[in-house]
Amino acid sequence: MKGQALADFVVEATTLDSDDAEGAGTGKTGSPPAWTLHVDGSAMKEGCGAGVVLRTPVGSEIKYSVTLGFPATNNVAEYEALIAGLRLAKECSARDLVVYSDSELVINQVLGNFEANHPQLSKYLMKVKGMTSDFEQIEFVHILRENNEKADSLAKAAASGDPEQYARGMRETLERPTVDEPETMVMPVSDDDTWMTAYLRYLADGILPEDPVEAKKVKKTAGWYAIVDGRLYRRGFSTPYLRCLTPVEAEYALQEVHLGICGSHIGGKNLAFKIMRQGYYWPTMKYDAVDFVRKCENCQVHGNLNRQPHTELRALQSPWPFAQWGLDILGPLPIAAGQRKFLMVGIDYFTKWVEATPLARITEQNATEFLRQSIVCRYGVPECVITDNGTQFTGKRFSRYCARLRINLIHTSVAYPQANGQVEVTNRTILHGLKTKLIDSGGSWVDELPSILWSYRTTPRESTKETPFSLCYGVEAVIPVEVGLPSLRVEHFNPDLNSQRLREHLDLLEEARDRARLSIATYQQRVARYYNKKVKARQFEVGDLVLRSIEATGKNAGRNKLSPNWEGPFLVSAILRDGAYKLRSQEGRLIPRTWNAMHLRKYYQ
Repeated sequence: MKGQALADFVVEATTLDSDDAEGAGTGKTGSPPAWTLHVDGSAMKEGCGAGVVLRTPVGSEIKYSVTLGFPATNNVAEYEALIAGLRLAKECSARDLVVYSDSELVINQVLGNFEANHPQLSKYLMKVKGMTSDFEQIEFVHILRENNEKADSLAKAAASGDPEQYARGMRETLERPTVDEPETMVMPVSDDDTWMTAYLRYLADGILPEDPVEAKKVKKTAGWYAIVDGRLYRRGFSTPYLRCLTPVEAEYALQEVHLGICGSHIGGKNLAFKIMRQGYYWPTMKYDAVDFVRKCENCQVHGNLNRQPHTELRALQSPWPFAQWGLDILGPLPIAAGQRKFLMVGIDYFTKWVEATPLARITEQNATEFLRQSIVCRYGVPECVITDNGTQFTGKRFSRYCARLRINLIHTSVAYPQANGQVEVTNRTILHGLKTKLIDSGGSWVDELPSILWSYRTTPRESTKETPFSLCYGVEAVIPVEVGLPSLRVEHFNPDLNSQRLREHLDLLEEARDRARLSIATYQQRVARYYNKKVKARQFEVGDLVLRSIEATGKNAGRNKLSPNWEGPFLVSAILRDGAYKLRSQEGRLIPRTWNAMHLRKYYQ
């Protein structure tokens, strides 16, 4: 404890009231009464402070306040209060201690219920856990703020610099964070507890370990080792002798080579090989190097983005024509007549029939009208509609319209809207047709759109082996080439037989659709086999720490080649479905939107 001795301060003797009775003991029958410690931190505009109230088993109180002479968050102030309280209790020779704090985050991190994600909070947590060994028994309890009034008033007084409110207690000013105080590194005076001990004893004195299995191992492998000038060396293949390192020395070597003056954050395997080429060795150096790099903060936030799929492909099966539609927006395109520059596209998942409408603006009303006019009024009420998470599809008006008609509205993952793959492929086909047909006259794409759609509807699709037109109407459409170069059916057209043949084709249409359904299933299986070869499974559990791709958040403004690729860490708060997760910040704040596993990666600390 810095400052005056404890005897120089006023100690207030008080009687325990009913609200504080729980702190008078550990709750175990026959056990001696415990010391109780109330701590609180405060971060205000005027400054930051910490308040401590230590109560002895006989009911006397020691008040202690700390003014933080550096900028600090409220969580840092809470940790500083806890550390100051533990130091005070240690100096008062307290052995059994019950700690009360109104900080849910700090208490749960100390108890292991929450993980300390922030690097500075991790340092505070490690320091607190190291200090708990000074007590025989210690218990941490979270209480409400109204039950922690004395420590809270001390903390606020220390933060505001009001000397009258804490004049009767101990007070101190802390110029820098406790975790930044220089600590003397204690080097081991002997290697008795390291992996080298057995070899040193055997090579120097011929003493084998008592364990027969360990003794056999040492005796068998001792030929690889030699003692030179009192140090243990291993004979190597790449160099004559490799100096054997203790765990402390190995940690120093990893840090210096990986992130020291000559370090460039190389990968784990290369890190191990580089250390070995410099003439050092310990048995687990490759594993330790990989683990060290995996936990490196800079390596994690600048890691490569995930491009491989994380889950196997799940094909969508449409039970009948026009039962399942996918909607999407294509654009912006060159501005055409009426200021139209967007294209609303819908495709039936069974027949591959396409509907498209040019739009000047993307609004929820336009999306609802497209669904009503181009789909419902033409082909009936669909069983489900699949869209991305655009506001035009997630708004109340569009959702209410679907609910009123009992249309199952399905939204793809926010972070991976390309999951609506059928519409994405159709968009590319339409865009390619427009570009190749117009060349330079981009503004006339609205006039050419019907011909592009007609071409798409009358072209056989690979998945069905049929044209969308034939699966809809039972016969193939007559296209202009059959007029310029008359085909057999055009040249020998018979009006009397045409109606009869059309009815016959309709009778056979169900068989054609069944063949198309089988063809779609076969095609989907073939695509899934190819897709699943590239899958790299990534699954997270609730409570896992993850980093989030900055690219997926859309925060691209101001970023450059040296900007990190990942941000965080965040906690996984819920698993919605395969590959979809909800996140929350380290302070417990829920992160909006749903996040796909493709744009998440595990965070190691």
